Amino acid sequence: MRTFALASLAGGLAACLPAQTFVVDANAGPGTQFTSLPAAVAAVPSGAVLDVRPGLYSGFSIAAKSLTILGRPGVRVIDLGNPPIRIDAIGSAQHVVLHGLELAHVSVVATVHCTNSTGTLVLDGCRSDSSTSPVGGRLVATDCTNLHVQRCTFATSGLFDSALQLQRCAATLTSSTFAAGLAVPMSIANSTVDGTDCTIRAGIVAPTLALHQSHLDLRSACILVASSGQGAIASGSGSLDLGAGVVLQNAPTQPFAAGIVVNPSTLPGLTATAGPLGGTAMAALTGPALLGALAIGAPGPAYLPAGASHPVWLLPGTASVLALGALPLTASYAVPNAPWVQGVTLVWQGVGLLPNAAFEPSNPVPALHR
Repeated sequence: MRTFALASLAGGLAACLPAQTFVVDANAGPGTQFTSLPAAVAAVPSGAVLDVRPGLYSGFSIAAKSLTILGRPGVRVIDLGNPPIRIDAIGSAQHVVLHGLELAHVSVVATVHCTNSTGTLVLDGCRSDSSTSPVGGRLVATDCTNLHVQRCTFATSGLFDSALQLQRCAATLTSSTFAAGLAVPMSIANSTVDGTDCTIRAGIVAPTLALHQSHLDLRSACILVASSGQGAIASGSGSLDLGAGVVLQNAPTQPFAAGIVVNPSTLPGLTATAGPLGGTAMAALTGPALLGALAIGAPGPAYLPAGASHPVWLLPGTASVLALGALPLTASYAVPNAPWVQGVTLVWQGVGLLPNAAFEPSNPVPALHR
């Protein structure tokens, strides 16, 4: 396996490189530049990185600018009246990356609310459940066409509050959990979703997935848990492509309502790690494909390449192919131990030549370096 250097890839990835890092510390420790997270969000230039030290912070809004917020362990964002985090109007050439934030609200469900954005939105390692907020938290996105959620947990005990609610969105879900005790855990309308290694858990309310004219690709290691009364796994209108590794738990004999079209999936699957600074980022492509390729690039809006039925999420002109050959296929690159790497976010994606001679992309996996 050949290992590349991230610096050697940077020529085509200039759009990913952050500009300047600012330190936010509620306790005003050495090197602090802001003690208020909302003040920092408002003041720093577009493209900046906020290095947020442990502490309790007020909610904030990001609008029409690029920003990366890297929360260290112990960062909690809380609001008394509004959703703790609002993201709006992120343009196609912009990005917002949130990492390591715990979300809380005093009396209602803590919400990350994303709206009207064509730029890249990445939520990585964020959590809002009973361990962070009395009635948990949820992610709500409307008209967001480039949303990536990985290693996140959203779980709510609020009445009528889905843990994930998407409307007119294109999203990927990786290694994340969505659960609801008193509501449908996932409500998807006029959207496309690609999920890998995710758990979606219903409580006492069915279905697990409420779809309206939407399509979901659920690949390896996804677990769908039906309600306690063995309600439907999915109902409404739309389609599901289910990989061989998808597990249905507590499901009824007929787990899918009549309006849901279910197809077996033979798409290639991708797993990846970003690697620490000074370490190695790695990816592995598996599946039934005869041949495959692994690439890394800047995150971009989903688009359908000619002849494919599933999208590519790499910004055109930025992709570097790091491996080509028979599956299983692996690739890696060395991550420099340098300040400029902090906050750089790339996306891994593979493509496979299937037995029917069609080329199909794998799921994308963001690689956030910190």
